[in-house]
Amino acid sequence: MSQKTIVKIQRFLKKNADAIQKLATKHHKEFLRGEKSRTDLIEKYQKSHSRIIREIANNLDIKDLKRGTKLFQKIVEQFAHEAVQNGLTIEESVDGTIFLKQAIWKKMENGKLLKELTIEEYHKIHQVIDRYCYVVTSKIAFTYHREFQNIEGNQSYLAEASKILSSSLDYQTTLNTIATLAVPHTADWCAVDILDSDGVLQQVAIAHKNPKKIKWAKEFQKKRPTDMNAKTGVPNVLRTGKSELYPIITEEMLVAGARSKKELKLIRGIGFTSAMVVPIFSQIKPIGAITFVTAETNKHYNQGDLAMAQELGMRASMAIENARLYKGSQEAITLRDDFISVASHELKTPVTSVKMFTQVLKKHSEQIGDVKAVNHLSKMDKQLDKLTELIYDLLNISKIQAGRMEFRKELFNFDDAVKEVIDVLQQSATGHKIVIQGQTKKKIRGDEERIGQVINNLVSNAVKYSPKAKKVIVSLSSDKENVRVAVQDFGIGMEKAHLGKIFERFYRVYDTADKTFPGLGIGLYISSEIVKRHGGKVWVDSTIGKGSIFYVSLPIR
Repeated sequence: MSQKTIVKIQRFLKKNADAIQKLATKHHKEFLRGEKSRTDLIEKYQKSHSRIIREIANNLDIKDLKRGTKLFQKIVEQFAHEAVQNGLTIEESVDGTIFLKQAIWKKMENGKLLKELTIEEYHKIHQVIDRYCYVVTSKIAFTYHREFQNIEGNQSYLAEASKILSSSLDYQTTLNTIATLAVPHTADWCAVDILDSDGVLQQVAIAHKNPKKIKWAKEFQKKRPTDMNAKTGVPNVLRTGKSELYPIITEEMLVAGARSKKELKLIRGIGFTSAMVVPIFSQIKPIGAITFVTAETNKHYNQGDLAMAQELGMRASMAIENARLYKGSQEAITLRDDFISVASHELKTPVTSVKMFTQVLKKHSEQIGDVKAVNHLSKMDKQLDKLTELIYDLLNISKIQAGRMEFRKELFNFDDAVKEVIDVLQQSATGHKIVIQGQTKKKIRGDEERIGQVINNLVSNAVKYSPKAKKVIVSLSSDKENVRVAVQDFGIGMEKAHLGKIFERFYRVYDTADKTFPGLGIGLYISSEIVKRHGGKVWVDSTIGKGSIFYVSLPIR
């Protein structure tokens, strides 16, 4: 083929590149039958075809077709990435190349170029254009395959990272695990930086497959802390709240980012190829960033990778926010428990004094025959007993929360312990008959006083929540491993919705008239904790209007 003919075709293709592209787009749109969402996408994608046509023209005169193919593959690689990132299907991308080839020949035919070619020249030109269009198609197909593998890998990493983020409320440990997981899956280097309470940037995690490089990076960070005035990177992401993507890290970028020749030499030695930085938020304010960098693998990040990283950043933000909220709530709970503990201790002394003076006044009133005063002072004494019991319960709660509740475990007769508690309660529960049924004939090892407290609480509740009934039944039974006590009342009962919550702190049950009974809802919580710490279990069955049965099972040994 003469050089003159080649030059003529090259000029024609370059001059008519846009017209050929528009013709290809027109035919492709007609093929899609005007589906708006797809045709808009096709038009955006096929604007790149003008570049492809010009590159076909530039490589038309290469005599070695294999060499020309290799050159052309490099040219269309970015084009293939754009097709994937723009959201085209592989069918649309391949069809677009077919329509492009048809448009090239149609335009050359209309321009009467084909008539000027000999058969040999026609076949030669046809072979070159077909080969280059095939390169475009195959490169797109290969890129799709690779991108799908990358997407699947990103989704897998995101799923695993999300699992880790939700598994712990210690966000610093969690973020360190996230960074470690990123290497080598997503990056060769991964770092997490967070602003501390004073607004100082702290690197809370850094990961690389080589431990020596991690050590080097930490030392480098100490000697050369991040320049918070930098126009790019973590400082800029913290200022703007916007992610940064660097598909290719150029020499110019390295020079611009280095603060000295020594630093530039070190950075060059690492061999950074691509990077992305995504923000971490707290209440819509940027408080940190995750940085992903490739070096040894020569991977180049794209928009798909950035989308994955941004999603990870958002999930990390939620994890940090949850951790901070949890920490705040725990501090509030600790403060509350400390207050309850101190207040309870402080209340014991004056209440004890008031009770003592009440009993003195009551005895004096009895001696002088003042019946009215004796009646009032008796009622006052009972209320002081209730207040003393409440203070005792509050102290128990603070001890449970602090893990300081003590147990003096000794061998004791279970039946005798239950009977002793019932005998004392029966004196005050004059409106109910407390009936003991069965026996265990067992001795168990435990804190007799604490277990007596459990029985006392359950029977007292049975009396309180069955105001119209006359009887409470306490049933005792046992097997080789456990003793059991069941406390049955015939009172108001509970709905099923309450049964799973009744042993929670401060939980109170409402009756059918939407009223509560006196108490703070801590007795059952304390009882369940005592039983648990003896290796036992407590549960309840209840029916509205028919009453409740509370069960306690305790191991004999």
